Amino acid sequence: MRPLVFSLAFTSLAGLALAQGPNQADGISWGRTVSGMRVGVALGQGSGGRELRVVFANMAPMQQSLVIAVQAPSFGYSFGIRAQGGPDGKEHEISNWIDGGLGRIVPIGLQTDYVATVPTGRMYELNLPLKLLFQTARGGDIGLESMLRQGYTVRVSYHIPLSHFSRVIQERHPDLWIGEIDSGEVGLPPERR
Repeated sequence: MRPLVFSLAFTSLAGLALAQGPNQADGISWGRTVSGMRVGVALGQGSGGRELRVVFANMAPMQQSLVIAVQAPSFGYSFGIRAQGGPDGKEHEISNWIDGGLGRIVPIGLQTDYVATVPTGRMYELNLPLKLLFQTARGGDIGLESMLRQGYTVRVSYHIPLSHFSRVIQERHPDLWIGEIDSGEVGLPPERR
């Protein structure tokens, strides 16, 4: 059994300098804000090697909660990682290796439901090891790190629909964020490929 290891972090938005452009700060490529929440993506270095940083920022004037992992398959929430561009110019869904078998990114290897509360003006970060992220191909799996070296870029999408299950979660977390957001894109600069 090989559980997916990731780390979580809360940081303050006050420390972000937007000098790098309106949609990129601290190396994070942000998508647009929807209902006070936005998601960004960046590449980072963790203790176990390179990581894909997925950062949620609460821009709303009140705290909001995010579903990070859930055991109900009918919930319909999705957290997807996609690689696009590269030599073939196509978009590819990225998967991960969970418990020695092929799995989608969500649930993120957690054994129970997990909802993260993000205070106003704060960020919530997932650090996903690149060595566990890959695209399944006919000739064999292709690691995301290898795809990045070939010129692919990566983006993240996150969607929580208004559904029966989200209403059940809202009973325990009335501040549950509902909507659909996408990050910007991130890739390796040519000199680092």
